[in-house]
Parts: sequence; structure tokens; C-alpha cells
Amino acid sequence: LPKRASFPELQPGRAQLGVKAGGGQVVIPWEDLGHLLVAGVSGSGKSVFLRLLAYQAIADGIELSLSDLDGATFPMLAGHPALTVPIADTPAGAISAVRNALLECDRRKALYQSYGVENLEEYNRAAVRAADSALPRQLVILDEYGATVTAAGGPEGELSLAVAQLAWRGRKFGIHLVLAAQDISKAVIGKVRDHIKPIVFRLQSLEVARALGCQAALRIPAERPGLAITPWGTIQTYYLERAAFGTIPAAGLDDAGAGLASRAIQETGGRMSIPILTGWG
Repeated sequence: LPKRASFPELQPGRAQLGVKAGGGQVVIPWEDLGHLLVAGVSGSGKSVFLRLLAYQAIADGIELSLSDLDGATFPMLAGHPALTVPIADTPAGAISAVRNALLECDRRKALYQSYGVENLEEYNRAAVRAADSALPRQLVILDEYGATVTAAGGPEGELSLAVAQLAWRGRKFGIHLVLAAQDISKAVIGKVRDHIKPIVFRLQSLEVARALGCQAALRIPAERPGLAITPWGTIQTYYLERAAFGTIPAAGLDDAGAGLASRAIQETGGRMSIPILTGWG
């Protein structure tokens, strides 16, 4: 594996995670990504990986909810239009972000019932046929999750219980959950274990490694940031410069597509259909 894998060209509709031994890329459609638990000590590549996910989500038109108590992972996204709520910088803010996502689950449940569909892809196809607005995916990233849970009442506290609810409800409604931590207990992991996929960077705590079922992460060298053990094998996750956030493509569109999207926002409330395009010539 390379010691650094620079992020390649964007592939719309997919999360590009990194490269495997032999050069194969790990590229997962968003609908198949599910929920993730990202663990690793400081300097292991965890924060870079979280920004990698956020960057691709924005480029794909996915809405974001972020919790960043230290303000070190996502400072460049403060006030970004992709945010559904302001970036949480307190445990109470993290709870509010998760509660907001649960309310969106309720709203989407009612919309699904109105069309008689069961998932986001079915709903959006039905919405397009009815010239109605499609629903974007949402990505909820809670950094320093272990510490935030401790500050918010522990494994039986409000945040932990709300996250567990979002973990089993969210995927059906196109809402993806990413929990990230340096230190996390078995009791906290147990709330969501059946619904998450682990992405494990270098660890130093045997207790955390055992809780994650990934003691091999203790052997990742300190000089190999970005190296992670994942459900898709051991990979070198892609490296993305912070400066890239200043040039995020508009939802993966070319200039012509971005122009049409802008006109749709201004004239039709964001709707797009064949009759509308025909009317525009």
C-alpha cells in the first residue's frame, strides 16, 4: 500500500474511500455505505477521513449535520449552505442535531406513505414522475463521539439513546450516520453495533481495540497515517487537502448543469422535469 493516496477525480453518487493493496479503489455507492464508526488516535488520519466524506457529500448535493466540539475538524464549513443546522460545539448541540435528523425521519416517513414507497430511491423516482421535489441524502457526522456521550449522560444518556434510534431508522430514509472517536467504550458501541461498519485507524488502547473487535489496529505504525482496517479490507484512505473545500464542485455538475440548477432554484423552487426543460428550449 502507498504511504499516501491522493484523492482522485470525483465519482458522483459514490463515496471514494481509498485504495487496497494492488491499487484497487474502494468506491461505495452512497446507498450501500450505511452507517460508519470511525475510530483512531490523534494523528492516525481519522479527521482527514471525516473531511473526505464531508467533501464528497457536499459535491453530491448531500445535506450535512456536524458535531465538532473542538472546532478542529470542520472549521472551514461553518455557515456552509449544505448544513441543515449550525455545527454543534457542545453536547447539547450534538443532541439537537441528532433530534433534528430524527424529525426528518418522521417527515420522510409521511412522504413515503403519500407515494406508497419504502426507500429513498423509490420516493425520488415517484417524485420526479409527479414533478415534485426529490429528497437529498443527509450525512450526520458526530466527531469525538465517545467523549460527547460521556458528557451527555453516558451510554443511557439522551445522546446515546437518540443515536441508537437514528442508527436503526436513518438508512431507510437516506440519512447516514458517522460516529468518530479516539476513545469509546464497549457499552457505547453496543447501542449501535448491529447497524454500523467500523473504519479503524491506529489505536493505542487494548480496551478500545477489543470493544471494536479489531486488535490488529494496535499494530498500525505511527508513521502510517491514513492506514485503516475496514469491512472492505485494509486500505490507505484518500488524503484530501483542506484547501479543496474552497473549490467543491456544485453537486457534481458541469457548468451547463450548474446553470440549469441555478435557474431551477430561482424559477421553479428547485424542481426539474422534462416538461420544464422543454419549456426552456
